[in-house]
Amino acid sequence: MNFQPTWRYRERERFERGLYKPVVWAGQDWFDKNQIADHFLHVSIKDPTRVAFTKCARDGDRDIQTAMKPGKYLAANFKMLTPEQVKNYAMQHSTKFENKELKFATTPEEIERVYKPSLGCSCFSGTTKANLYGSGDFAVAYIEGDDGKIKARAVCAPGRKIYTRPYGDHVRLSKLLDDAGYSDCDYRPEKWRGLRLLKEHHWANFYTDFGGKVGPDPTEPDKYLVIT
Repeated sequence: MNFQPTWRYRERERFERGLYKPVVWAGQDWFDKNQIADHFLHVSIKDPTRVAFTKCARDGDRDIQTAMKPGKYLAANFKMLTPEQVKNYAMQHSTKFENKELKFATTPEEIERVYKPSLGCSCFSGTTKANLYGSGDFAVAYIEGDDGKIKARAVCAPGRKIYTRPYGDHVRLSKLLDDAGYSDCDYRPEKWRGLRLLKEHHWANFYTDFGGKVGPDPTEPDKYLVIT
């Protein structure tokens, strides 16, 4: 008769009671077929941005769980995954359990600060060209890292709940915007028509990811330009 150590029953029972939350990959074929059963992998209780597991039987007997970043765990225990797959699966966990705050820059000064870092292929990085979005019709959505540095940004129109092409950590920012009810309207110029820009910050050969034609604002032509 086989005897199973009591710690295994304890770990199973924690899943049944809901104390342990399954990782986001549970139910996916690649995970279910290759997971290490005795790890009892779950979302870390103390820090949900990490996963936790029982490293060995000795730790199981002592009720010790090891917390680890999801990407590090996958790379160490799922050798069949490519580095890109590890990155993508780790991101699935992070975007679900991280508590990132979605922030918005609205004034020319705030927008200039958010545009200082170089993110991806953003042409406006380090320039003041985005200041014209400080009209009140636009905002620049962004997220910061734990160090306070800008990690991603995207031009948006809060009144219409639309945004265009995120730069930087686009996966996290897009999820936050989508969760907030925004729609990705990149390359859909009709969605941006009628929104105002600050005339004093307009520059020659103006262009954006959603269209570059502008005209005078019919009500305040000295202060605003309107996307046509």
